[in-house]
Amino acid sequence: MNKKLLAVSLGLMLVVTASPVSAENDTSVTPTVFKKRIFNNIREIKKDIREIRNDKRELMQDLRELKKDFKGKGIKIIDGIVTAKNAPSLTVTKDGKTYTVNTDSNTRFRRHFWGNSSFDEIAVNNHVNVWGKFTDDTQTTILAAMIRDLSIQKRRGVFVGTISNLNGTAFTLNSLNRSSQAVTLDGSTKCVDRKEETINCSNDLKNDHKVRVKGMWDKTNNTITEVTHVKDYSLPPKPTITPTSVPTPTPTQ
Repeated sequence: MNKKLLAVSLGLMLVVTASPVSAENDTSVTPTVFKKRIFNNIREIKKDIREIRNDKRELMQDLRELKKDFKGKGIKIIDGIVTAKNAPSLTVTKDGKTYTVNTDSNTRFRRHFWGNSSFDEIAVNNHVNVWGKFTDDTQTTILAAMIRDLSIQKRRGVFVGTISNLNGTAFTLNSLNRSSQAVTLDGSTKCVDRKEETINCSNDLKNDHKVRVKGMWDKTNNTITEVTHVKDYSLPPKPTITPTSVPTPTPTQ
């Protein structure tokens, strides 16, 4: 792999890792609470950086093994499109040619930014890179050593938007930057309000609430899964200030 391209990819991951402390216009936040929120964000960033470094080590190991295995005899498909999926095989098209891509227990799966993936995560219409060897004379059947799904990337940052179509632990996130995303929560998802107090993901989230979601984004299918954290900026409700009427003085004669 081009080392410059690798450096750029890792740099992009570091950029999206940063979770800025948001301006919530909450005048009740004390300096101690604000400092705690900053430390929480720093802790998340450090954790994400460790994951990135682990991904980099695994990537370099993958590339060394692929180079050793192929020795110039392998096939590489760049930016092919998955047109069918029938475990443990994929049908991949590239430049008008169709390939049957078989997988086995030795096949490695990677996401867009080289995080670990699986065969189950791959979906029809996803864009993939395939490294492997031909197993037939017509050179249309490949045994894959590694498949990288370019359509699945594990976002280290956050998505901010409003909730709609809420149904239990699933909802649509209407994001300004990424349009509408289908979000699915699970038992490991932590939900908090804007004061970092724990809330119930199933009962407290409501339509039209503004939230911040951290999870794995499938950019082809517009979904966010493996959600680790949801912050609801609409909770607790901010008190409404009702203006009091000022009596009009009665003029004296």
